[in-house]
Amino acid sequence: MGKYYSRIGGNLYIYVTRGDSLIDLKYFPNELNLFTAESAWRIKDKMAIVNDADEANVDKAEIILSLSCYCRRSPRWPCPLRRLRSLLRWRSSYLRRGRRSCQERIKSWRLPLKG
Repeated sequence: MGKYYSRIGGNLYIYVTRGDSLIDLKYFPNELNLFTAESAWRIKDKMAIVNDADEANVDKAEIILSLSCYCRRSPRWPCPLRRLRSLLRWRSSYLRRGRRSCQERIKSWRLPLKG
């Protein structure tokens, strides 16, 4: 479906959509110090995140990614944290709406009179 990366300063976000596999980390030389024991990075199934890397090394990583058919995305979308925040906002507003409508329904119920 798609291979993407985003960059915010020295932070690099590499991610793929359904049906694609993440880039092999062997493509990044150890000299870049992105995915080594001394650097701050983490990886999940479809995402790799590098924090606080040297900007020159991130520039070189961008070249490697573009040669590997990765497309650069704006950090505004789909930055993973922004997507998560928007999903949580939508979920909480949906639950609040549902709760109000449920309370209104209960108030409108009429109990049968026993007589």
